[in-house]
Amino acid sequence: MWIFNSCGFFSVVAKPDDQGAGKLTIRARVRDDLEALRTKFMPELEPIVSDSSLDYPHRARIARTAFAEGMKRMEKDVDYPNFKQKTFDSMGANRARIYGKI
Repeated sequence: MWIFNSCGFFSVVAKPDDQGAGKLTIRARVRDDLEALRTKFMPELEPIVSDSSLDYPHRARIARTAFAEGMKRMEKDVDYPNFKQKTFDSMGANRARIYGKI
């Protein structure tokens, strides 16, 4: 699952080790996106692990129940009429331009 929100871009997957543990892995291309996700929506996010050889070099795991609660927090944060403008305001012109191409 891809998630674009006011603090970043994320890929959420269930890696083989996650499935038995009731967890998900949240991946990002920008480490600051995961830090912002933790700060703003998902304080339960486990420590970030980085590996520059991967497509999504920054990853952190989270319990599925905590992820669901974080998604509820995200929903409550939607208070803007235009996502591209919100992206511009919160993350700058470069990120807004990139998101605008998707």
